[in-house]
Amino acid sequence: MVSEKVSAEIALQQVRALRDDSVADLSAFPGRDGWPIVGDGLIFFRDTLGYMQRMHHQYGPVFRSKMGPLQSLNLIGPEAQKLVLLDSNNNFSTEKGYATSLGEFFPKNLLLRDFSDHRKHRRIMQTAFKNQMLESYMPLLHNIIGEHVRQWATRGEINFFQAIKSALLEVGSEIFLGLKLGEEAQRVNQAFIDLALGSSTPLRYNIPGTQYARALKAHGYLHDFLRKQIADKRTGQDTDMFSLFCRETQDDGQYFSDDDIVHHISFLLFAAHDTTTSTLLNLLYEITRNPDWQERCRSELQQLQSQHLSYSQLGELELSTYCFKETLRLYPPVIGMARRSIREFQYGDFVIPANAMISTSTLLTHRLPELYTQPDRFDPERFAPGREEHKSHAFAWFPFGGGAHKCIGLHFAEMLTKVSLYEMLRCYRFEALNHDSKYAYIPFPKPRDGLPVKLTTI
Repeated sequence: MVSEKVSAEIALQQVRALRDDSVADLSAFPGRDGWPIVGDGLIFFRDTLGYMQRMHHQYGPVFRSKMGPLQSLNLIGPEAQKLVLLDSNNNFSTEKGYATSLGEFFPKNLLLRDFSDHRKHRRIMQTAFKNQMLESYMPLLHNIIGEHVRQWATRGEINFFQAIKSALLEVGSEIFLGLKLGEEAQRVNQAFIDLALGSSTPLRYNIPGTQYARALKAHGYLHDFLRKQIADKRTGQDTDMFSLFCRETQDDGQYFSDDDIVHHISFLLFAAHDTTTSTLLNLLYEITRNPDWQERCRSELQQLQSQHLSYSQLGELELSTYCFKETLRLYPPVIGMARRSIREFQYGDFVIPANAMISTSTLLTHRLPELYTQPDRFDPERFAPGREEHKSHAFAWFPFGGGAHKCIGLHFAEMLTKVSLYEMLRCYRFEALNHDSKYAYIPFPKPRDGLPVKLTTI
């Protein structure tokens, strides 16, 4: 049983009435608050998966935790994901859920808009992610990724995190922004690193030298950089995503404001760049640990016998698809999703108050043994016909979220991953120089050493 449904417009009014300086006290719920000021933030950052598994084991599928100054209520399992992400009663606000994290540095982006306001602004991005546009990006993706891979091969050994992050920044700058960053690339790249760390730190004080202070500077730099491009983008005919956003109009025929454009493109570039970096990094981590899967994917890719993938061929890559999905199961780039309850609701035996911070854990749900056999094992064939463990529940596998806020770029992410695998594996064998078992999940999952690898030409 959940709260009664209200219209999207009424729900939006209720969101705006929620106080940001005071959220619901969750002390009556099972769980813990941890240390003063930082809560369990430091433990969570150091051992994210272990912390969530211990809390779930000790307190069950509903437990409170505290990261920094705010308590949140964690709802674990596919039914909880369905309740919160589908939000059929219009009772969960993403804007308020992320207000003190992403909202500070990426205000009013698409993720942080609710109900009818969200639907209105999602229109800005629809043209850029239609199949026809995705297909048009394919040659450029091949050219950029292919050139970077050839450069890696001449070096022989690379830190894969640094290498793929650089490659995908170039992808983002040309396809998303329509710009060749040149000497500016390093500064833009560092801005995204600083924003990611600053958005997730529990220590939010503007003290020089801290992650939070660096994120504030990066935010100002990135927004100024993007704002300077808008006038030219509006009058041009380019088909990069930034240009398409700038030329999109509202119902009254007017352009969306410069502020709207900057908010949307900055967050989209940030999210797409870092999430795809994480996906490719973790996929390579697993197929170097499991070289039989690297060979199987290579054989599948080589059988196509073409210089470049076509858009229609993406669906033919079954083994690559299984590896892509299994990587997202084990290492979802967005490890959890935040909301705030608008009205009191009931979940199981618990009555949960209005204005409560709500968290769902993609990372933990994806590893529940009741959903997946040997859930910590890399086993791509669990997605194959005859098994399809991810279909045991509509929200057993949800790396791209669900409901109205389901990631608009999910097909682009899969396309970019498969093009990258095509350029990487057909002609080169990758061997990890060290399989670091130490993992960082904040701000995005990655082995702490960045995965140093050796490339060998086949």
